[in-house]
This record gives sequence, C-alpha cells and structure tokens, in this order.
Amino acid sequence: MDHANDNRPAEFDRRLTDHLPLIKKVARRQVRNMQERDDLVQDVFAHALAKWRQFRPDGSFYMWITFMVRMIASEKRRKVIRQGRHLRQVEGEDILAGLSTPARQIEEIDVMEVYNLIPAGRNGDILRRRIMGDTLAEIGSDYGIGRERVRQIEWDQREALRAALGMSSAAVAA
Repeated sequence: MDHANDNRPAEFDRRLTDHLPLIKKVARRQVRNMQERDDLVQDVFAHALAKWRQFRPDGSFYMWITFMVRMIASEKRRKVIRQGRHLRQVEGEDILAGLSTPARQIEEIDVMEVYNLIPAGRNGDILRRRIMGDTLAEIGSDYGIGRERVRQIEWDQREALRAALGMSSAAVAA
C-alpha cells in the first residue's frame, strides 16, 4: 500500500481540498444516509491520497475525482449485496431474539482458541480477512498480489489450521 505522502505535490492536495464540495455533491447523489455519505467522502479522500500517482496532470481532476466517488460508492453497494445474500432480512430485536441461541462461554472460548491458532503476518491476515468476508480481489489489491494467489494462501492457511486442530480436509467436507 502506498504511504500517505510520497513526495505528493502540494498542488494535488490543494486541488483535492478545492474539490471537496464536488465530492460531497456526488456522494449525496450516490448515498442517502448521512453517515454513509460521510464515510464515502472519507473513503474517497483516503483513496485519492493513496492513488495520487495515478492522476495524470494533463487530465481532468473533476472527472478523475467524480469517477472515483462513483466507483467507491458502487463497490460499497456491491459489498452490501454480497453480504446480504447470506443474511436473512428481519426487523425488530424481538424477532432476532427468537432466531438465535446465545453462545455459551465454552463455545466462545473454543472459537477464540481456534482464532488464536492463525499465525501472525501477511498469510494469517489474509485468512482473517477472508473469514470476515473480504473478497479475493480486495485482499489482493491491498497486498499487491492476484486473486488466485490470495486463494492459494487462504487454502494453505486453512489446511495448516486443520492440521493444528487434528482435522483432515476429508473430515471437514463430510
């Protein structure tokens, strides 16, 4: 991942802050919820600062930043849709109370023990992010590797975790 300022020109920062009203305007069209809108503006700033080298000085800053707002908003919507495929939509806490069984302390301890078996470092972080629902492309983009390599690392880490737990892949599939 790029550092926040690798000799970034002050002109770029000035243009970015000058375009804040535009970013907010486009974000308002993309997202209705005020909290999500503020998050989107922050994400756009972070992304623009991280990707400042991709901006061509001879290009239109207006178009570049507008496209970025729309792209990030679109990706956030896709992520919500992806997560929504696996969740049932219910309303009210009373309904939720009847659908779930509170975890017992021993089960929570078991989960934490398994989670703590995941090694520190990049490969362990990749497995943790996959467990949390990040896509192969998102993780690969952050680490500068392809989706297939992320999948391979995830597989290797899951196999190592199964071995540490004394499980085989066949036992998990059954």
